[in-house]
Amino acid sequence: MNARGLCMDNVDARNICSLLIICMLSKALIIAAVAYVPSKEIASWLDNGTDDWRHNWRALNITSDNRPITEKLGNTFDSRGYVHISKSGYTIDDSQQNVNLGGDCIYVWPFMYPIFIRIFSFFMDPVVAGLLVSNVASLAAVVLFYMVSSGYVGRDSAYRAGVLFALFPYNLAFWTASFSEPLYAVFVLLCWFFLLRSQLLLCGFFAMLASLTRLPGLMLFPLLSIIYCIMMRHKQGLKDLAVNTFTFNVFCLPILYWMFVQVPQGTGYSLTSLRSICVGDSIFGGFIGIFAGSVFGILFTYFAFIGAYYLKDIDHNLMFYSLSFMAFHIIFAPVGLGVYIGRYIGVIWPLFIYYGHKFDGWDVRFYSVISVLSALLMILLHANQVSWI
Repeated sequence: MNARGLCMDNVDARNICSLLIICMLSKALIIAAVAYVPSKEIASWLDNGTDDWRHNWRALNITSDNRPITEKLGNTFDSRGYVHISKSGYTIDDSQQNVNLGGDCIYVWPFMYPIFIRIFSFFMDPVVAGLLVSNVASLAAVVLFYMVSSGYVGRDSAYRAGVLFALFPYNLAFWTASFSEPLYAVFVLLCWFFLLRSQLLLCGFFAMLASLTRLPGLMLFPLLSIIYCIMMRHKQGLKDLAVNTFTFNVFCLPILYWMFVQVPQGTGYSLTSLRSICVGDSIFGGFIGIFAGSVFGILFTYFAFIGAYYLKDIDHNLMFYSLSFMAFHIIFAPVGLGVYIGRYIGVIWPLFIYYGHKFDGWDVRFYSVISVLSALLMILLHANQVSWI
C-alpha cells in the first residue's frame, strides 16, 4: 500500500473531475425522474393498486401526490426523522415521525447528520438542508474513496472503482435523497486515511463522528485496533501499541455515553434495547433477509462476499475489514429486510476497490447502465412512499 497524501497531480485532478461529473449527471437524471414520473405510474408498475402505497401517505398526513421535488427526495421515510431531530431535537411528535417509527423510536437515529442539517438550516429550509448535506457529502466521499483506493491499485483502477462506488444502485439512489450514509462514508474514509498514517488521534476522532452518524461505526474501534496492531507489530513495542490503541479507543466513550446514559434518560431503554424494540434487530436477521428479500439482496451479497474474499490479493487488511462489516450486518440486522444487506454493502467501500481492479472499461460501462436503471427504480419507489423499499 502506497500511503498517498491529499496532494494531486494532473492525472488525479482529471480523474476526480470526471468522477464528479458522472456523479452530478447521474443525480440530475435521478432528480428528473422523480420530478416527472407520475406517482400513479409507480402503482401500475407494481400492479398493487393505490391502497398499498397510499397507506404511507395517510399515515404521514400527505394528501397530494403533487409534492415538490424537495419533499419527495428530502422528507420521506428516515429523512423525516432526521429533519425532525434537526428542528426539534429528540422530542416525541408522532406527526413528524417515519411511518414505521414513532414515539421513543426517534432515538434510533444518531444525531450527527441532524446537526449538519441544523447548521445549514440557518440559511435554508431544513428539508433542503438535508438534501444539500447528503449530496455534498456523497461527492466528498467519492473523492476520498478515489484518493484512498489509488494507493492500493493505481489511478486507472481507482477511477473505475470510483465509478462503481458512486453508481452502486443504493448509493446513487439514497445519496441523492436525504440519508446519513454519505456523511458516514466521509467519516469512515477519513478514519482509514489517518489510520494508514498512524495518526490515531484523528483516526479516533473520525471513528467517533462515524459512530454518531450511523451506529455500525462502533465496529471501527475494535476492528481498526486489530488492524493497527497488525500493521505496526514489527515497528512498535508492546507498550507503544497498547498506549496508542488505548488513545484511539478513548473516542468511543462519547458514543457509549449516548447509548447507555443519554438515551435511557429520555426513554427508559438503552439504545441497543430500543433498536430491538423499534427496528426488530435479530441475530442472523440479515441472513434471513438475503433469502426472504429481493434478487438484489441475493446478488449483491454474493458478489460482495466474492469481492471481500479476493481482496486478500490486494491487501489483507481490506479483506478483514470488508468481511467483518458484512458479518456484522448479517448477524445484527432486522429480520426480513432483503434490501438491508444490499443497501449497506454500499458503504463497505473496499469491495469496490476489488471490482475496480478486476473490471475493464466495458465491464464498468455495462455495470453503470444496470446500476443507474436500478437506482431510478429505487428512488421512484422511495420518493413516492412505497412501503417495501
